[in-house]
Amino acid sequence: MIINNSIKKVFLSFLILSISFSLISCDFNNDEERKRINIESLKEVYAQLLKDVWNKDTALNKEIKFISYDLVDAPGNLNEDDIHEIGDDFSEYRNVEAKYYDYYELKEKGYAEDYGIKNGVLISIDNAQNKYESIENSVRLKITKYRGNLGAYYLFALCEKDESGKWEYEITQEAVS
Repeated sequence: MIINNSIKKVFLSFLILSISFSLISCDFNNDEERKRINIESLKEVYAQLLKDVWNKDTALNKEIKFISYDLVDAPGNLNEDDIHEIGDDFSEYRNVEAKYYDYYELKEKGYAEDYGIKNGVLISIDNAQNKYESIENSVRLKITKYRGNLGAYYLFALCEKDESGKWEYEITQEAVS
């Protein structure tokens, strides 16, 4: 009888631990799933912001062969695949090559000179608030389309997360240079 009770206790302990780990694992998966949904929603916002800035000052878009995307500092911890997905889709639709360099890298590779970018534009999305502020539910963004001496266009947007975790945005300011 003592052995049976011991076996029952061990079995019960094992069962309780198994259920606990399952619940923890499910919660972790839900968190990961929620993060992925948030990133997908944020990628949609970024893609729409690219369209918005593209449609402003369209003279900057003339006779270009590439768009370089600088989204490395864009809030949301996008990985390289996410950034390439956004840029590749946008460039393919506009029938231009996608590059993933900031201004200094474009200059280093011979795509830009002191006066600006040759045959292309640089589009960047940056955090327009303190880089150390949390972006849990809202973030201010600066979206730049830069061609150099030919000009630049800036959009500022406020992005907020709704109750379902989906990101939405509103353009709050525009500037041209």
